[in-house]
Order: sequence, then C-alpha cells, then structure tokens
Amino acid sequence: MKIIKCKICNIDIITENPNYRKYCKKCQLIRHKKCDKKYRENHTKQIKEKRRIYYETYREWIKEKHKKYRLDHKEQIKERSKEYRDNHKEGIKQYRESRKKENSDYQKRYYEINKHKKDVIEKKKKYYKLYCQRNREKKREWGRMWRINNLEKAKEIGRQSCRKRRKTPRGTLDHRMEVSIRKSLKGMKRGKKWEKLVGYTIDELVEHLEKQFKNGMSWTKFLDGEIHLDHRIPKSWFYYEKPEDEEFKKCWALKNLQPLEKLENLSKGNRYSN
Repeated sequence: MKIIKCKICNIDIITENPNYRKYCKKCQLIRHKKCDKKYRENHTKQIKEKRRIYYETYREWIKEKHKKYRLDHKEQIKERSKEYRDNHKEGIKQYRESRKKENSDYQKRYYEINKHKKDVIEKKKKYYKLYCQRNREKKREWGRMWRINNLEKAKEIGRQSCRKRRKTPRGTLDHRMEVSIRKSLKGMKRGKKWEKLVGYTIDELVEHLEKQFKNGMSWTKFLDGEIHLDHRIPKSWFYYEKPEDEEFKKCWALKNLQPLEKLENLSKGNRYSN
C-alpha cells in the first residue's frame, strides 16, 4: 500500500497500484464525465444510430418495462411531476408559448394537406369535442372575452353564419321561428332556445308542415319566400307577456301552424283560418 497525491486536487490517496491509480474518486468521476461528454459530442450520429437500432430490436420489451415501472411507481411519478411543475412554472409557460408559435403553422399546413382524409377529420373532431367537455367554463370565458375585444369581427361572423344557415329549409324555418318568437315576447325570451319554450323540436315542426303541403308546395318555394309560415288563429288574437303564459303555448302550438302561399296569407290578414 502506498500513499500518493491526486494529480488534480492534490489530496493524499492510498493505493495498491500507484501506476494505475493517479486520481481520487471524486476527480476520477469528474474526468469520466468530461470524457463521456466529449465522446458524445464527437460521435453524435453513431450514438443516435446505435440507439435507434437498439430500440427497434427491443421495442416491445422496452414498452413493457416502462409500462410496468409506471404502474409500480404511480404515486411517486405523480409527486415528482407535481413538484417539477411547481418549481418550474415560468419555464414551462415559456416553453409552451414557444412550442405553440413553432407548431401553429405546421398544424395549419398539416390539416390543409390532409383535410380530405376521413381519419384526420374524425381525429380532429374527437379531440375538439373532448377538449370542450373538459374545458367548458374556460372556453365560454375565452369566447366572451374574444367577442368583447373583437366586436365588429364577431358581428360579421354571426351574420355570415346566419346567412349560411338560412340557405337550407331547416335553417330558414329555425331562423323565422326564433325571430318571430323573440319579437312576440318583446325581450322576455332571455336567450332561451325557442324549441324549449314551445315544447317541440325543429324536426317535429318540419314533419308537421310537410304533411300539410298541397298544390305543388315544396321547400324550394319556402326558401324563395313563396310559402309563409302562418298561424291559423292570428297572433294578434292572443295576449301573453311571458313564455310560461297559457296563451303563448296555444299561439305557438303545432296545431296552430300551417304552410300558406304568400298571396293567400297576405289576403287572409287578421282572420281565423280553419
């Protein structure tokens, strides 16, 4: 056994082979780390290729091993993740923002190229639906703030959506019912869907009107304004202020609604049609 000096920190170390050992354990570890780092820098491609081959060869085994570890150390992983997030809030925020900027153009290009593919469309719809369910309140608040900050743009989007909706018979009928009921209630509709107020759906209304089509009536003529949605007993015969009033229910009941040709409806005026 001999006592020699470490070549780096100059402390005394005891060794059996002074020709072999020239550094203390601490300095030796530092040297190994430096050598490893230098090697990785000089052989990056070879290391990546070796890792890729290894992963492809033992893919299933690696997956099973990782899965088993996660199941056996579930609580520890959760605690470590929470601790890391708490200690690196600013760093995580900056990273997410940078990744969002980098990936925004890529995602747009990807969906533009693959928008005709059914699996891509379904995947996007599924993800969006799941996101909306999990972040309902957050999405509402974001939408409200966006409309406040982009008032003119929001109005224009609303007008475009309304025009697009009114290109179909169902959309036109839905719009007319909504506007008519809102006007008749004079501000007491309070943002509620008209279907909830009257007690039937748009599909039931479409079916009810279709059964009464006669003399070449069609939804095309309805879209062109040649057929009106008429009240058998005129609206002016009823008196109501709220959707809960009995008169409101009678006025907008299915049996009181009928399709009527434009000229016939205008000539009918305020009279009862049996």
